[in-house]
Amino acid sequence: MNAVIKRKGYGKYLKYVGKQIENFEILGIFVRTFGVKKKLNMVCFKYKCLFCGNISIDQSYAVLNIKKSCGCNKHRINKETEKWNDDRKLRKKIRNIVYDQCKRCNNPEHKFYKYYGGRGVQFKFKSARHAIDFYIRKFGEKLKNNPHLSIDRIDNNGHYEPGNVRLATKTEQQLNTKIHEEKRVFCERKSRMIEKRAYL
Repeated sequence: MNAVIKRKGYGKYLKYVGKQIENFEILGIFVRTFGVKKKLNMVCFKYKCLFCGNISIDQSYAVLNIKKSCGCNKHRINKETEKWNDDRKLRKKIRNIVYDQCKRCNNPEHKFYKYYGGRGVQFKFKSARHAIDFYIRKFGEKLKNNPHLSIDRIDNNGHYEPGNVRLATKTEQQLNTKIHEEKRVFCERKSRMIEKRAYL
């Protein structure tokens, strides 16, 4: 076979046999004839994909200059791209949450400043970047799996700081507001007054 290839002027391709090119191992070489009168020749490589181990046949030009895998690598790249996009979306979501926390605490023109910075609530992380990294480490996986959750303070009168944050639903956040706290205190006082009257 090698003598036939040399006779036809394709001997320069024999040097690739047994060598590794990109992500392929070249196992063999042969010449295909095609055309109406079978007068056109095409050099082909038999190669093994180093990603998955599949053995395939393709044109020498494609293997040497175009192909990066037998096609299996495309699925791996798609999965990596999908994971990268998910991480990017999560970081963007947390970044928006952190910037909103900063504005509520530090910007008097913010519409909710009176409920946060106006009451003395402060953003006590070292920086916005530090807060983003902290939230991703602590809540990243849970936020990915439960996108309806958000970051809330445990103590409604406390600050935005590492020991005073948690994940909560919208309902839990609404129950943890100053207005709801005032209503709860009012109801408790009222119930105690009713109990005292009942004893009298």
